Amino acid sequence: MVAAHPEAKSGVNQDVTRRVLAAAAEHWATWPDDPLVGFVHLPAVEAAALWMRDGDSDAGTVIALEIDVDAIGESERSRIFRARVKAEETLTALGPDLKDVITGMLHLTPGAPLGATEREWALDLLTRAFTVGRDASDPDVAAAYHLEEAGAYTATRLRTVQDGARGGGRDFTGGQSPTRVDLAQFGTPAGLVDAPWERGPDAPAPYLVRITPDSQDPELLRLSFDGDSYLVSTDEFLELMAHDLRLMRKELKTPVVLACAGPSADAEDLAERTAQWLGRPVWWTDFSVDLSGTGDSGKPVLTLHAWPALGGPPGADAWHLATPAHPTSPEDAPRILPAPVRRFAEAGTEADIGADAAMPGRTLASDATGPPARRPS
Repeated sequence: MVAAHPEAKSGVNQDVTRRVLAAAAEHWATWPDDPLVGFVHLPAVEAAALWMRDGDSDAGTVIALEIDVDAIGESERSRIFRARVKAEETLTALGPDLKDVITGMLHLTPGAPLGATEREWALDLLTRAFTVGRDASDPDVAAAYHLEEAGAYTATRLRTVQDGARGGGRDFTGGQSPTRVDLAQFGTPAGLVDAPWERGPDAPAPYLVRITPDSQDPELLRLSFDGDSYLVSTDEFLELMAHDLRLMRKELKTPVVLACAGPSADAEDLAERTAQWLGRPVWWTDFSVDLSGTGDSGKPVLTLHAWPALGGPPGADAWHLATPAHPTSPEDAPRILPAPVRRFAEAGTEADIGADAAMPGRTLASDATGPPARRPS
């Protein structure tokens, strides 16, 4: 509201905020029944209010929060209203990139004509994403949420086992998933080899993730599930994995095994980014991997295939480990408020104790001489 008021046309600071709030108090003291739009023009708020009045906001609430209509109260309606405002603001801020972002967000065919229907779909998607707490102003986050709603978690469940320990994973290749994949071994053209990741009764079974990379563009992956395929960016895939509850519930020492069903343009870069994004160790290989082989347990195992561009067949050393890197040195977090004012002068200097750094010449009540004045009762 402050930023939208004419008083803030040159920027928002504490002085401007005080003036706008004072103007608001005077406005409603004079016209107590005047709506908000009578004081300041807020297109996103106005559009969200109309949607709440005329649209089916309860349906969006039910889908996003996974609750019954009877459970929707003022708290839930307030939550989805704020989300709708953010959705309106997000689309408005896109400007000339609107069509491209909507196409990517909804995974539509590039170049397909877009109209009011597609814009409404995008608004509804953003509203639901903001409602559940996603930062959907980032197109990759919004697109990942669209995949989530399309079944990216419900249709890709993968079961694994290693030395008796049961694990899980995701199969985004669109194939028929086996009952369980044995991760204790992997297959090569020369035969079975023991897996390089941690083994033993106390070792967690790795989290297997099967994907199909683009052989030319390292920034693109093809995710297939529930009969559909989606061409997605690497960041979109990482956002999807970052919100995978099955993976999030596992200890951070549980590694991810990234198995590419086809040659990758840069498997190492994908693994390093995945490790950094998830904060977990990630095992990867340059070779194409499927589940065509069978291990000593009689269950399918990860099976590596030769690729001429790599110069030779895969062997026991085909897997590599990527680990999340830690910052070399800590840094101050960004400040959302001005730095605190020094209360004591440095030696040999003079300081205006109590001066508000954001408002030169003003004095904070807590720094003024004597106690602050009391309001008359």
